[in-house]
Amino acid sequence: MGGAVDVAVLSPVAGLIVRALRSSASGAAVDPVAVHADEPVPSPVADVALVSTYWPVHVGRDFDLLDAVAWLADRSDAPVLVLGRGSVDAAFIDEALGHPQVVGVVRADIEPEELTAALVAVADRRPHPAVVDVAPAGPTLAEALADNRLMATVACAIAVGGATTWSDIARASGFSIRTVQTAPRRFAPLVRADLDLPAGHDVTQPLLYHWLGTKSAYLRSWCRRHPACAGGRA
Repeated sequence: MGGAVDVAVLSPVAGLIVRALRSSASGAAVDPVAVHADEPVPSPVADVALVSTYWPVHVGRDFDLLDAVAWLADRSDAPVLVLGRGSVDAAFIDEALGHPQVVGVVRADIEPEELTAALVAVADRRPHPAVVDVAPAGPTLAEALADNRLMATVACAIAVGGATTWSDIARASGFSIRTVQTAPRRFAPLVRADLDLPAGHDVTQPLLYHWLGTKSAYLRSWCRRHPACAGGRA
């Protein structure tokens, strides 16, 4: 690819990222531009897009990594590189990696020179050691919720609806209490894999509630983007 690589940066801290890229020793290799989803930009013209997992909660505004990926995909077919923050964003990143335009993830603490090299490689459709593109070995939380209405209902009722008992969930969902009480067994493979628990470890109601609580940011996002989910009002 001749000339500088055009990079669209979509992030709440896009200005900082753009300045870091431009001031790096290899900054001439890229031409980064901050783009904003609030602006009526018909089509970001770029060779590659860089999207942050960092999206703080703003009053009256729901927007996160997955909204950003969808927004870019509606306007460009450029490959997307995710600037990640580690395990705290795992569920967001797992779902993002399932999107055909997302080519991988780089660490949030990556040096600007290495990030520049990774962006150039992605634009050229070449691998780069800093870009991790390995999808989870087993089903993701997003896939489990999409495939099982009971799991989606329980997750949204607890993480978003504030349900604290099986009775609360049963009333919100229309499922019987007996059916709702099977939730720990259904979530068990995901919980064990995420917490690195042995295969026979019992996933109890308190453990499930705690685990779903640790995923509350992602679950709020999932339930908002899937409003048919019972209890999914953000």
